[in-house]
Amino acid sequence: MAVVMISKGSYSRGEQVAEAAAVRLGYATVAREELLAETSDEYNIPEALLERAVYDPPSFWERISKGKQKYVTYIRAALLKRLRPDNIVYHGLAGQYFVRRVPHVLKVRVIADAEDRVKLVMERDKLDHDAALDLLKQTDDDRRRWSKHLYGIEIFDPALYDIVLQIKHITLEQAAEIVCQTVKADNFATTPTSARLLDDLAIAAEVDAAIVDLNVDTTVHCSDGKVDILLRENVVRSDRVAQRVEKRAHRLVAPMHGRIVFGDFQPHIGDVGQETGHADFLRANGSAGRRYRCIVSS
Repeated sequence: MAVVMISKGSYSRGEQVAEAAAVRLGYATVAREELLAETSDEYNIPEALLERAVYDPPSFWERISKGKQKYVTYIRAALLKRLRPDNIVYHGLAGQYFVRRVPHVLKVRVIADAEDRVKLVMERDKLDHDAALDLLKQTDDDRRRWSKHLYGIEIFDPALYDIVLQIKHITLEQAAEIVCQTVKADNFATTPTSARLLDDLAIAAEVDAAIVDLNVDTTVHCSDGKVDILLRENVVRSDRVAQRVEKRAHRLVAPMHGRIVFGDFQPHIGDVGQETGHADFLRANGSAGRRYRCIVSS
């Protein structure tokens, strides 16, 4: 069992590779459009706003207000929830960012020859060669700016992926076969440890989505089912803000048979989080502030 995340350039035929691989593996497929619809239903957000969050580059105001990040938070929670059962092929933008260190997730980038992409745009959109080339350049630039703004990552960097496949001399069927053979390797098999890691990411994302509309500067981290919500120094001075976070967190935790403990956080030696130790997490996010620990029973 495993998960395949296929990132596709525009007009690269990545969707066909994903669907062919899913059929061969007997996996379910999740497309970007399906994910946005589910996110819209789950969090009562118009699909149009979610589409803008993943398609359009950030405006000056959005870079200041972090408007897009709220919608991406909802999308991340919905996607990780879908990935938890395993045996999934997801194809769309941004998925690999959320599971970069999950070992049983195969991360694939599908690209196409530049001239082949231009020809496809000309056929589909009825454009001449120069107009099609301009459209592709603009689309690629928008996606590059989007990933840089939200994650500080270059979407075209091959180091983000386990496999980069160019559809030209390699056919769609051959590309799908390469994906299938690779994901069947032992090093991509789901283990209890890797499953726990994905669960932790999904829980943290769900908690984050539950409090993101409070517009409070927080960071959510989960390790072995224990969720920490770090509030920055400027907000922990306000008990009212802390109470709002507590109330919202209780709504999520109570149905999961968990409990919440609030208080000052002291990092423990050897206490390891899902990607870094808690001490590293504090250093990365600023040690000032109160660490709210929400212990969720699994």
